[in-house]
Amino acid sequence: MRFLSYNIYKGGVNRLGRIAQVVRDCSPDIVGFCEANGWHDDNYQVLRYMQAATGLHNSFFCQANTAYHLVFLSLFSLFNTRCERVGLWHGSAVARYYSPDIGEVTIVLVHLDPRSEDERFKEVRLILSHFGLEKNLIMMGDFNSLSPADCYTQDIFLSLQRKSIRKFGDAALRYDVINSILDAGLHDVFDIKGRYPVSSVPTSLREDPTHIVPLRLDYIFVSPGLASYIKEVFFYTAGESLEASDHFPLVVDFAFS
Repeated sequence: MRFLSYNIYKGGVNRLGRIAQVVRDCSPDIVGFCEANGWHDDNYQVLRYMQAATGLHNSFFCQANTAYHLVFLSLFSLFNTRCERVGLWHGSAVARYYSPDIGEVTIVLVHLDPRSEDERFKEVRLILSHFGLEKNLIMMGDFNSLSPADCYTQDIFLSLQRKSIRKFGDAALRYDVINSILDAGLHDVFDIKGRYPVSSVPTSLREDPTHIVPLRLDYIFVSPGLASYIKEVFFYTAGESLEASDHFPLVVDFAFS
């Protein structure tokens, strides 16, 4: 069972073929897209294109508070889908699917506030309060936050400061968001099967002016009951992924169906 988390940058305009190729190369069972801007226009024309181009025909479109919408594509039927917007800058998408091996799995796709760690911290506490510690929980997406596991240097902090990039901290880099998720009992999949150091930005696209140094902004977290099922974790950094988006997609393989 393969999950893919992918921020595609402002809807992937003029890059949809490349994005579809990245998805096909990764062969996921379920994809969570951040920044699905305009995918619902013209009777969901882009969404329907991506379904056909990837072979993932089950979908859920979550209309965010902003233009940065969220989308699930899946080989499997999704149920109890909903879009959470209250108290969130963009929003979060929630879906469930049934695994014959482990039962119901809850997936939460997030795109946290790009402005500051304080705002993101409020959001993630709200999201966590909705789910507690469910038995089979997967939380993934663009968290716009840094992890202490990535061991950022003072040089990286100073590089961000020189460009007046303070969304990750004013006096020092902050890790409040990721630490709060870990403190809640969820596991960062890279701590289980990944290899450090790792980053999800920048790619060759380099459209976002805050992506000036290697940073990991995209994550997948799992409840303790799912940790033992993880087989492989990696960012896909080959082929069209270099220019399909300003983020690399995150791939996680589980040993259940």
